[in-house]
Amino acid sequence: MVGVPRTPTEFIEAARLVGHPRGHLVRTAMDVDQAIKANLEWPEHQLLAHRAAVFKGWLKKAAELRSEESALHDKLPQHLQTILCRKKLLLWKHILVSLGYGDARIVDDIIEGFPLTGWAQETGVFDKHVRAASMTVQQLEGVALGLNSAVVGALKKGPWTSLDADALEEIIAEVDKGWLAECKDVDMKRQFIAKRFPIQQKSKMRLIDDFSVCGVNSTVARSFEWSRLTRLWPSCWR
Repeated sequence: MVGVPRTPTEFIEAARLVGHPRGHLVRTAMDVDQAIKANLEWPEHQLLAHRAAVFKGWLKKAAELRSEESALHDKLPQHLQTILCRKKLLLWKHILVSLGYGDARIVDDIIEGFPLTGWAQETGVFDKHVRAASMTVQQLEGVALGLNSAVVGALKKGPWTSLDADALEEIIAEVDKGWLAECKDVDMKRQFIAKRFPIQQKSKMRLIDDFSVCGVNSTVARSFEWSRLTRLWPSCWR
């Protein structure tokens, strides 16, 4: 353990400078503050004009990048061409760079694919919070057969519900779209079987992929507080 020695008075002063915990919960980035202020204080015509100007600029840039976007998609593997066919990747990166977003390389990761094990890359956007992996991929391979057997066994014992049937239909639809592919040759000793389950959210069903049950999440290490996928904020002043 490493700490900073302080007298009680010094400790109280340091705590005062940090501020109340609630202040950390509600803090927002500068561009978000600007968006909130614009929506609350700007006249409606000024806000609409700003939005129109921003989108007009993006539409112009999209037209300029059309041939480069097409060339990029042609170079992608077939499964990525299917998944990313409607994504204007170069335009997206241009928008992030022009907004000064600190993690514009996330578009490169979308093209190349996100690793599911090992150290997660720093984004430069979120507060650092180091968490080491609790096991290596090699260690996970050593217990894969037992974990996989437990996952498959639990799924076989579980009751089949109407929600499961709806989830299966959604999965089949994703396979038809090319978003998923059936694995016909499963190696229980070297592959890791995650669990997908449905959650009903009002009128919408959401599919959850649980990679913790098969140990994959235990092989991930990170040096930032939140996943880059959960808080990417394209600042459009919406």
